[in-house]
Amino acid sequence: MKPNEEKPRWIIVAFQTDKSGNRWHNPSIFDHCNITNMFVMLNSRRYPEIDYDDTNFTQQKFSRVYGDAAAFRTKFYRVEELISSPNITPADYKELFPMFVFDVSKQSEKPKNSVTDIQIKLSSVIKVSFSRVMDRKCMLNIK
Repeated sequence: MKPNEEKPRWIIVAFQTDKSGNRWHNPSIFDHCNITNMFVMLNSRRYPEIDYDDTNFTQQKFSRVYGDAAAFRTKFYRVEELISSPNITPADYKELFPMFVFDVSKQSEKPKNSVTDIQIKLSSVIKVSFSRVMDRKCMLNIK
């Protein structure tokens, strides 16, 4: 990334499996890949600071990551929750839209004209392999 005074405010991570080059699969549906924990390192600061304890999609334990994703619309547009309801049920979140949303807006207020180091670290119940990273600027560290 080139040096820039604008800081990232949100990082959204979603995965897809077996959809590349297959026109029969809906590209707007994502997969949870049995992720048990994920966090973002922005320079040397971690988001969230506390692990997503006991996240397990197969055992229906994903309320915190669902809550973060559901709250995104309210926080991003700065409107009341009743007005900006995400209209995504926990079941739909798990099966169709399992996105990990990280609010990284609470950074130092002084702008720095330097490169922002963004690392995404995750752990999963199953072995996850990545055949292609969509954006070359993104580096994934897999545990």
